[in-house]
Amino acid sequence: MTKFEYRVETMKAEKTAKRVTETLNALGANGWELVSTHEQWVPAQLIFILKRQCA
Repeated sequence: MTKFEYRVETMKAEKTAKRVTETLNALGANGWELVSTHEQWVPAQLIFILKRQCA
């Protein structure tokens, strides 16, 4: 059975699309796959849920 580990990252919502892309690409280079995104209004932030297969 495949096992995964999970990670939650947050980022201030005022970050540019370029900064978000750079962050997600860096995580992807380390094997993390974006599973879901959420937006929180107070405080204004983006929430990313990621997973990767355990070694």
